[in-house]
Amino acid sequence: DSVETAALDVLSQLLFSESAPLYQKLVVDEQWVDFVQGSYTDHRDPYLFTIYCRIKSEELVPKVQAAIDQHIQELQSRPVEEIRLERIKSHLRYSFAAGLDSPGSVALTIAHYLNLTGDPTTVNRVFEQYQKVTPADIQRLANEVFQRDKQTVVALSHEASAAGDDGTSGEGR
Repeated sequence: DSVETAALDVLSQLLFSESAPLYQKLVVDEQWVDFVQGSYTDHRDPYLFTIYCRIKSEELVPKVQAAIDQHIQELQSRPVEEIRLERIKSHLRYSFAAGLDSPGSVALTIAHYLNLTGDPTTVNRVFEQYQKVTPADIQRLANEVFQRDKQTVVALSHEASAAGDDGTSGEGR
């Protein structure tokens, strides 16, 4: 129910939505990854901003990290354009409303905000907070959240196997 939480939602869209320059670079233009996402999940207590990527080869990991760092540094060093910010806020508002398309989704949404705040009417204040987000908020939070000395990077990989169609290695036949 705060501007900071709303600004982090906007920040994740600025970096990782399909229209974001970072997404376009990693997924569409360079085709280094087939999945990239970043988000801050609402919690009662402070939480992590998490970035997930499925990178197509281990050799591309440093390039993908550098691209993500570059786009974060851009948000840290200069304010986002007001028109781009307004488009993102509009998208968040309409996608949220479109997601309330069944009694089950409405119930889950109300339950989420009830769990966070103890007040089901919090859902009515969510977009008031989005409307308050400014380019300065985005820049400030990009600097507060994305600090090199406070990040953890985990890379999971596995070696490709020479498996047969049935999943066996083909040895010992």
